[in-house]
Amino acid sequence: MSNKRISLFDKVPFDRLGKKKLIEILIDWATKGKKKKAFNMNAYGVVTYLENEKYAKIMDSADIIYPDGWGPVFASRFFNKPLEERVNVGDFIGYLLERSDTKSLRIFLLGCKKRVVEKAKKTIKAKYKTLKIDVHDGFFNRRKEKKIINMINKFEPQVVLVGMGNPKQEIWIDKNWDLLPSAVYMGTGGVFHYIAGTKSRAPNWMRKSGLEWLYRLFQEPRRLWKRYTIYNLVFIRYLLKYILKHLLNSISVEVKKVF
Repeated sequence: MSNKRISLFDKVPFDRLGKKKLIEILIDWATKGKKKKAFNMNAYGVVTYLENEKYAKIMDSADIIYPDGWGPVFASRFFNKPLEERVNVGDFIGYLLERSDTKSLRIFLLGCKKRVVEKAKKTIKAKYKTLKIDVHDGFFNRRKEKKIINMINKFEPQVVLVGMGNPKQEIWIDKNWDLLPSAVYMGTGGVFHYIAGTKSRAPNWMRKSGLEWLYRLFQEPRRLWKRYTIYNLVFIRYLLKYILKHLLNSISVEVKKVF
């Protein structure tokens, strides 16, 4: 994917691909038994990348990094090669499961509370008849973690969806990478809630206009207020700093041409 990768703010990596291309690549990897990481970032992820070296190193190890929010997509429009579109897990999870079903893939879901992930499993099994699925909740201690890793290895999945929230899910995948079997690993945030029907998504007009974050903020103000207020403002600061830097560089070049 490196030939289509850009560096947002000259530092943060993103791959220039849309939802259909992403699914095509993921299914190809899964059917061929590849061991790959497909991670995503929104504005919060970008700020975390710029301010947390450990997280940045983990994201740099990903085989694909796609834009889960409108922040990176909007900011990339100041580049010669902008990102194609917002590639949100909630928008493509149905298509991913559908394509996985046609290939009779084995999928493991890890994350959320037990009742949520079990309901997600039940919903998926009812709709996708040939897809094989196993699950485990995301609340466990270190001793139980070993049992979960053994459980994943025994199941032999081709796709593993980890819904623990960013950056916890990416850190978990990276920490246990050498112990996990060959599969496509993805951080999926709260998408299990949408599958299970325990949480609703924003109306389509809000998603298209970049306001889904506001809908989520009203849903979970105590958990998300910092992410969607302070971190969004910090992201805007980085964007303005980048624009100003390149504007001053352009002026400097033009002045040198004159003299």
